[in-house]
Amino acid sequence: MAEATELQSRTVELTEQAFTTFAEDIATMFDTTVISQQVDIDTGTVDDLQKAYKKLCTVCSVKAEGALDGTFHVVFDKEGLFTLSGTFVMQPEQIIAQNRKNGTDAEAQEIGDAMGEVGNLLVGAWDRVFREEFEGHGHFVQSGTITGNPWGKAEETIGLTKAESLDILTFELTVEPLPSFRCAALYPASLFESSASEESTEQEEADAAVEASADSVETSESAAEEPQTESSDQPEAVEPASDTAPEQEDQMENSGAEDNEPEPISEAESPSSKDKAPSQTPGPVSEAIAQLTRTQRPLPNQMVEGNYLLNELCAGDIMRTDVVWATPEETIEELIGKMQQHDTGYIMIGSQKKLEGIISKSDVRGALSPYLQSIFIKWRSPMDIATLQIKAKWAMNRPVRTVRPDTTLAVTMHTMSEHGGRCLPVVDEHGTVVGLVTVFDVFHAMLSGGINVVTAGRTSQSPPLV
Repeated sequence: MAEATELQSRTVELTEQAFTTFAEDIATMFDTTVISQQVDIDTGTVDDLQKAYKKLCTVCSVKAEGALDGTFHVVFDKEGLFTLSGTFVMQPEQIIAQNRKNGTDAEAQEIGDAMGEVGNLLVGAWDRVFREEFEGHGHFVQSGTITGNPWGKAEETIGLTKAESLDILTFELTVEPLPSFRCAALYPASLFESSASEESTEQEEADAAVEASADSVETSESAAEEPQTESSDQPEAVEPASDTAPEQEDQMENSGAEDNEPEPISEAESPSSKDKAPSQTPGPVSEAIAQLTRTQRPLPNQMVEGNYLLNELCAGDIMRTDVVWATPEETIEELIGKMQQHDTGYIMIGSQKKLEGIISKSDVRGALSPYLQSIFIKWRSPMDIATLQIKAKWAMNRPVRTVRPDTTLAVTMHTMSEHGGRCLPVVDEHGTVVGLVTVFDVFHAMLSGGINVVTAGRTSQSPPLV
């Protein structure tokens, strides 16, 4: 019980630091002011959470390993959901403020992917704090994000039963100049009890092992000190004659402890017998090390068939085909909406798959007035808001460099590096766009070592979006 209480107390203390670090990370990332303040520490159940966070919120689930072992959750209320997601996708302040008041479940689902990124940043901040301050901490991993109403079927959605007791640590976060919102860390009471119990069991097992080892040493020392007495009734021991041939005796003397090895090792692979402990046999770790020293893996430029990845993989093998299109007359505000909806960083500008230009997230940021950022609100004018109505044809890049589906990965990478682009549309012989290759698709192909390419017929499986 004392161990569980100590674990609980330490977790409460570090949770406050973790929320502060999370706020600092957001402030640094978006060049704004974010404040975290703890407002309450209480216990409750899912019913209490439903009253406090209503039907529209976001719950980030976190899997903890180490001293704290199990799953806990962080919940953001409706205002927090729209504030954080809107900040991450760089929505104008007036849109975020409107969504905080009138945002619907459908609108929340449209930007739900942004809350996954919020969860990743949150887990990263918490992991750093616990790793530095909590001895025995393993790591945290985001195990899921639910946006909507998680309380009706809490056991199915986030794994919490109605009767389960929770430690609820409530905080207020403020992303200036917007009003504050509420969030909370939810720790099941069983999390501390099970973690403390496992830690106690491990300690008991370790103590027992040490005690047994000490007894073994004491017994062996006593046996060594006990004088040997010869019984007069026993005949004097006579060493049996050896039938081993002289050549075999010489071999045995030279081999020493090698007779105890489970498998013979060649002279070139094994160290000198003088360096071996006669009674020690290699375990799985030493055997694995021995195998590594005998293995010579080829370098990337020594791969079979002349660097297979660079010379055999083509743009058509790694491209993504879910290309997003917009017309030249669509506004920057409309492009931002499409990027959020399709979770993409690039939009093709044109019609009927005939490419007129391409626009990226960085192009969108460059077209918008910097005074749309919340920190410049007091200097903002109607002209700044009007930049949302800039048309795509005024901000897009053109002419666009493209590659054919049969362009090798080596040529694709060279084209990107030579012209400083991060993506290349893939077009067929008629100039019709059939896909898009980004630097992330190239990274994925290089890291995975190829993507199910069948040389005969050239079928391929596109990588997931990165």
